[in-house]
Amino acid sequence: MGDLFLPAGFRATGWRIGVKESNSTKEDFGVLFSETHATAHGVFTKNRFPGHPVVVGRRHIEGGRLRLIVVNSGNANVANGPDGLALAEAECERAAASLQIQSTEVLPSSTGVIGRPMPAEKILTACDAIKDRLQNSDPMSFVRAIMTTDRFPKYRCLRLSPGFALTGIAKGAGMIEPNMATMLSYMLTDAEIDADDLRRWLPFLADRSFNRISVDSDTSTSDTFVILASGASGIRVRIRPEDVAGLRSMAFDDMETLLQSLYVTDPAGLVEASNFLQNRLNTDPTSATFMAASLQVALYLALQIVRDGEGATRIFRVIVRGARDGEQAMKIGRSILNSPLVKTAVFGADPNWGRIMAAVGKVFDEQHPDPEIRVGPHRMYPPGHATLADLEEQMKQEEVDFTVHLGAGNAYEILYGCDLTEAYVRLNSEYTT
Repeated sequence: MGDLFLPAGFRATGWRIGVKESNSTKEDFGVLFSETHATAHGVFTKNRFPGHPVVVGRRHIEGGRLRLIVVNSGNANVANGPDGLALAEAECERAAASLQIQSTEVLPSSTGVIGRPMPAEKILTACDAIKDRLQNSDPMSFVRAIMTTDRFPKYRCLRLSPGFALTGIAKGAGMIEPNMATMLSYMLTDAEIDADDLRRWLPFLADRSFNRISVDSDTSTSDTFVILASGASGIRVRIRPEDVAGLRSMAFDDMETLLQSLYVTDPAGLVEASNFLQNRLNTDPTSATFMAASLQVALYLALQIVRDGEGATRIFRVIVRGARDGEQAMKIGRSILNSPLVKTAVFGADPNWGRIMAAVGKVFDEQHPDPEIRVGPHRMYPPGHATLADLEEQMKQEEVDFTVHLGAGNAYEILYGCDLTEAYVRLNSEYTT
């Protein structure tokens, strides 16, 4: 992951206020602060029962500017009735008063056990202390403060040759399913980007990363993905409507070329991806670099969440090609991704293609021909020249690729998941006890 740093114009810290269990010493309250009126945009859970901070956050992000993000972990402010909503609003007001900013410039987040009363006084007292706590910026303590069942911290930081920086921070390990997850992610840059450009870019960024992962098919009530641009570097980035349209309409082979560059986390991969986007979209080098870098960071964090899936031992990619349209590709991809039988086969390195076939076939409202199924480079169905040993060897890899070709059109989807183990059942059976 490299060293953790924040782009120019940002500070962060986290500390323990006593939200998490009494025998814990872990941080459970964190803040991210922009010294300028950062442009911002966010996307949130599509769960029909969103947490109270999500309700407030959606309202505050409409203005396109933020100064502060406030997060507590260990107890999610969800399903707490009028008191929960009042607390989310009050913490924005108290935090804003501490820093002498507007309460609408504060975005609240909350993660942890759902439905328990919140320790309101502890949270509001912490809000009063934000100004003093930010005197010593400690971004790693913020990363730790937002974690719940995560086994490791998740962040990625880039210093980019045009002269700006980009940092992404995330938490998440369970209750993970597109759209999005019990996931919090914050992306920060000191590039100068208009709020309208962020509104254009962030939904696409989420669609190609966090909205393509699943651990257990459960969509949380608290998902939040926010991007802030401080503009402190003075480097201008533009995201045009045609840039997003070009990426959304990209053919599979071109998208796979781009993704293979982005999966490589050394500088050469990012340069290759930036050059590809500059030429493919006919855009300027600085904007192409930002798009490539933010895609790489979002994908990296999304895959780290999948890799950290509760009890997970290996991850797998589902590629659905030759679909009639995107809706068909997504339905079939999710059916495979979330099948307990497929996930346990991945855990056991069992090349049981019949489970994949069954997952394709149980999308009852779709008409599609006999699919071709591959694991890695080897055809599983119809049976090809690969031996059982060949298939097992592919299934034993730390990262497994399944490709299903439907032969019905040109649409495709690429999704990411993890295996299902005994540890997942054990951890979630004991989550609140």
